[in-house]
Amino acid sequence: VSTRSRFAAWLNEEGEDAVFVSWHTNAPNPGRGTSTYVYGPNSPDGSYNFTGADGSDLLAESVHNSVVESIRAEFDPGWKDRGIRSAWFGEVNPSHNDEMPSILVEVGFHDTEDDAVLLREPRFRKTVARGFYEGVVRYFASRDGTTPRFLPDVPRNLRVGQVGSGKV
Repeated sequence: VSTRSRFAAWLNEEGEDAVFVSWHTNAPNPGRGTSTYVYGPNSPDGSYNFTGADGSDLLAESVHNSVVESIRAEFDPGWKDRGIRSAWFGEVNPSHNDEMPSILVEVGFHDTEDDAVLLREPRFRKTVARGFYEGVVRYFASRDGTTPRFLPDVPRNLRVGQVGSGKV
């Protein structure tokens, strides 16, 4: 479980801005919704005792809120926000990677039928990925005291029509 975060640290050039985000699905059934984890010295019991790499708590807040808001806006206004928690997960353990803020996001429950259907939906995964992206951008903008600037989303309902001779 520490391989991914160790590899991220190995790839990271000294002085380079980087974050480690991990997209997971949760279990066991029954469960619904999204939870985000930072490192803490406790079991995954729903509590919060942050002792992870600097900035992980702020990254978690930014990404978690963005993912939940994105799912609510595009798929389910009642999507369950299971909160930000801490746990001794190796993937976010600063003893494996203390070079960058690290979070683990449990996007949904792979063994709960309603969540599993959504997790297989490409548009759902795109929405969640955009939530991750926007959360990371907001994290860096907040940290740097700047306004977040996002790449445009894919255009919807694009039309081209002829408006005159040789003009569209």
